[in-house]
Amino acid sequence: MPAYLFLPNTNLSCDGSVQNRVEWHCYLVRQSRWRILRATPTHLPAITALYQADAFPHAWGDTKRIAPLFESAEVSGGFTLVAIQDGQTIGHLELSLEHGEDQLSGFITGLEVHHRIRRRGVGRGLVETAMSILARQGIQSLQVFPEDHAAAAFYTALGFTPSELCWDLTIDTTQRLPQLAAIAPRQYPMSTWQHQFDGYHHCAGQFLPAHYCWERSRQARALNFPEGEGTGAWILEGGALLIVDTHFTHLLLPPSLHPLAPEAFPAWMALIHSAQERGAAYLRTVVSPDVATALGWTHPQVCHGYESWQRLSRGIAP
Repeated sequence: MPAYLFLPNTNLSCDGSVQNRVEWHCYLVRQSRWRILRATPTHLPAITALYQADAFPHAWGDTKRIAPLFESAEVSGGFTLVAIQDGQTIGHLELSLEHGEDQLSGFITGLEVHHRIRRRGVGRGLVETAMSILARQGIQSLQVFPEDHAAAAFYTALGFTPSELCWDLTIDTTQRLPQLAAIAPRQYPMSTWQHQFDGYHHCAGQFLPAHYCWERSRQARALNFPEGEGTGAWILEGGALLIVDTHFTHLLLPPSLHPLAPEAFPAWMALIHSAQERGAAYLRTVVSPDVATALGWTHPQVCHGYESWQRLSRGIAP
């Protein structure tokens, strides 16, 4: 087993979103002479170069969008790790903190190891370091959506097990969709993330990274990126929360409201209407298979395409 050495500095800082924590550097002692530490803004160009070297289609390879993603993870209460060998960045892990109905969970939103350094324990070291940090914060679970079979096998080998299944749906909003109910009007926008809504339940499962998605949209708007136009978060009449981010439209419901209860249908109509308002022909959202089926969104004339996502989860011992 690799040995981890935590070296906290003397400054106790508050991340502004979850809890006070000691700033730290975490080094992984190995014969290969690489180390893992918490990334700072000075590491961002090297992280960008890592993704560009691997030709990976991820926003971390975009020099204009790297800082907003870094900030999104930090604002959620999460962190970014880098693996360094001989002064070169050879690995990267991005993690946000997400709020379920009654607990916090870590959520891996990005993991990459340079293609020439793979299968040498760097990815394992990044994940295990992240779990050690979460354990020190009293967080008891870590979640991830693996992007392919190879990634799923990697996480399975680390003890992750299948949890909720959800569908990434692309819905054709130009087709005649079932009119479930009247559209729930928006009551007011959320200009900052308001933690009284942390207990809301995402319609695809507990721990979708909604906080991270909201923050990356706010950053995109602030920096006038084209994809930031029309994004935001609103409280709907009836208490649901609508988040339009740069890639998806999310619906979060109070814990007491089932996604298929009649009282929830106006919120679903508001989700569809948000795309129609923007003049978007398609809406991309993430829901559970039973919800998609019940809403009639699996019909070929409505569903432009979908991808099945299997969330993997691992408990973290205190």
